[in-house]
Amino acid sequence: MKRQQKNEYSQEISRIGIEKRYQEDNDFNAFCSMLDCLALLPLIRLQEGVDYIKSNILLAAEELFKYFDETYVSGIIRCINKQNTLSLTV
Repeated sequence: MKRQQKNEYSQEISRIGIEKRYQEDNDFNAFCSMLDCLALLPLIRLQEGVDYIKSNILLAAEELFKYFDETYVSGIIRCINKQNTLSLTV
């Protein structure tokens, strides 16, 4: 995961109030780490990975998963470059 993404991810963990659990609960941390692992899946298996996480989601991780899905998986494509060159992010 890129440093900027890692920082945003960590900020979201803090924002939704699960930082202590993320740090102290190994099972919870492992579950949240599965989100990072989606980046390693071949594109044709990405939906399968997302579906697996959805079917095994921990209650405390629902808001984090929603953030992750909207930001990195199924979010909108938008231009983020202020110059005249095309730069898209999902």
